[in-house]
Amino acid sequence: MNKNIRFLICLMVLFCVCITGCGPLVSYNESSHTPHTRYVDSYDGVRVVVPENPKRILSLSSAFDTILLGLVEPDRLVGINKLSTYEDYSLEAKRAKQVKPVMSSYPLEKIIALKPDLVIAPDYTSADVISGLRHMGIATVVVSSDSTVEGVIKNIKDVAYIVGEEEKGQFYDQKIHRELDEMKRLGASIPLEQRKTVLFVSSMDGYTGTGSLFDDMCKYMSIYNAPNKIGLPPCLHTAASFHHTASAEAREGLSSLLIIIT
Repeated sequence: MNKNIRFLICLMVLFCVCITGCGPLVSYNESSHTPHTRYVDSYDGVRVVVPENPKRILSLSSAFDTILLGLVEPDRLVGINKLSTYEDYSLEAKRAKQVKPVMSSYPLEKIIALKPDLVIAPDYTSADVISGLRHMGIATVVVSSDSTVEGVIKNIKDVAYIVGEEEKGQFYDQKIHRELDEMKRLGASIPLEQRKTVLFVSSMDGYTGTGSLFDDMCKYMSIYNAPNKIGLPPCLHTAASFHHTASAEAREGLSSLLIIIT
């Protein structure tokens, strides 16, 4: 396989696995915050007062864990998702292993017992959990999923603001954009006849099919996302369903199909 193609696909998969599943709609109000707090408009429509420099942070998602570990020291986290400690899942696994306790679920009572001063929750978190945390006076910001590369980059900047690490957010914004520019440069160098079609299979819904983050990532380099190329609907993510749904003619039209399983 062309080395450029191999490099691009590996880099894209790492990008998708490590920073997906997030995308908060956050707006800032610097003019009215008190000296030690700031206001963040949570995705669920609530304006949340968050600490200026939170010291006991808990995210309710492995995707947010990875982002946070790139922004703050592990000792600022009061819990970590089990998936975040797996080296084949997260680029921050070594740092994640420094955080205790390791969690696989987030019942309200367990979250409260950790005494976080800031909780970052994905938009699929139970409304009862969100309201319960806020009732206990715990700053809780809900974020929304995003299925575009630019949306994920914005998400990193937003989370950086929420935890008081704006400079690091700007650094990663610039770093990722440089890497994306390099991807596009390498992709443009691949001859048309060598461009591949990729079926990225994941056990996690929404990551790989038509309209997914991986689908958007494919646009940054000269490869094709197999479900999108043959016109399959969103949320297709298993090889079995791909072969069951796609017509024989469509499958035959996909030359040099690469299958990636995570």
